[in-house]
Amino acid sequence: MSHLFTPMFTPKWEILSEQNPFNSMAISIVKVLRKDKVNSKMFTPINIRLILNRKTIYIPTGISIPPNAWDYSRNEPLTSYEEGAKIALKLDEMVLDTEKRIRQLEVLEMPITLEALTKKRKPVSNISVAEYMEDLCKSLRKANRLSSAQNYKSCLASLSQGFYKNIVIYRSH
Repeated sequence: MSHLFTPMFTPKWEILSEQNPFNSMAISIVKVLRKDKVNSKMFTPINIRLILNRKTIYIPTGISIPPNAWDYSRNEPLTSYEEGAKIALKLDEMVLDTEKRIRQLEVLEMPITLEALTKKRKPVSNISVAEYMEDLCKSLRKANRLSSAQNYKSCLASLSQGFYKNIVIYRSH
């Protein structure tokens, strides 16, 4: 019997944080070939499947390949397929971006939700370190994380006495 979804690989990890009870959960990130979504050219899309607290969401990668261009034993595009290596690299980058987003949410002690993981990134702009830290203090205060906000404010005061206030950083809004 043919399976509807063919996982490319299944890295799983436990995100356990003693400081943040929101993040005591398992997250699964899996690349899947969606055989149930064949288009008019007989190509099947590849999606990234996120599973969090038994809730599943599929993130489209924008990549479709013919089912015969898939190596089912290795769960990745065939190397003989004209774009196979390039597609595999792009899919790996997308999984790494998702893992990076999870780590960012952990560091900020924010709840990890499927919505937070699939949220579109805003365009990047350049601002000074001082402006960035002031924005961060405001958002921490809004999240009622007053201790963290005070720590950043103290750090900002120390850095403002030196040359760091003129360093430009790049960040997303």
